[in-house]
Amino acid sequence: MRAHLIIGLILAGIIGVGCDQADSTSVTPAPAGAGDAAAPAGGATDAATKDAAGTADAAKKQATGAIEGAKAAGDQATSAIQGDAQKLLDQALQYIKENKLDLAEQTLVKLEGMKAQLPETMQKGIAQARGALDTAKSAEKAKGSLPGGVGR
Repeated sequence: MRAHLIIGLILAGIIGVGCDQADSTSVTPAPAGAGDAAAPAGGATDAATKDAAGTADAAKKQATGAIEGAKAAGDQATSAIQGDAQKLLDQALQYIKENKLDLAEQTLVKLEGMKAQLPETMQKGIAQARGALDTAKSAEKAKGSLPGGVGR
């Protein structure tokens, strides 16, 4: 979102430079008899046009750099989130194997909060872990409901 704002401001600046450039290049006709006096004004206008074009090019390069920087930062953030999510998923599965169901539940709740930011394959892994946890909880309840508390 911030990158879009920066890009918008830079583009507005480029447009503003372009508008100023169009205004500064308008040449009023020289009065009759001025002859060579109009020639320096044309040269000055050409220099101003070149200056404005250079400024616009610099702004375009800066905008491109800002866009590339924002993309790189976004990619790094996505990679970090995915790495953290993978660690949490592995941890949740380990908790399920160790029958630490409360810890597995807490870990899965965190993962489910991150789900929208994760790729589809990881979302499926979270759903599978949730299914495994629910199955483990059901098995735990079934053990507790056996006569005499068998299995406990």
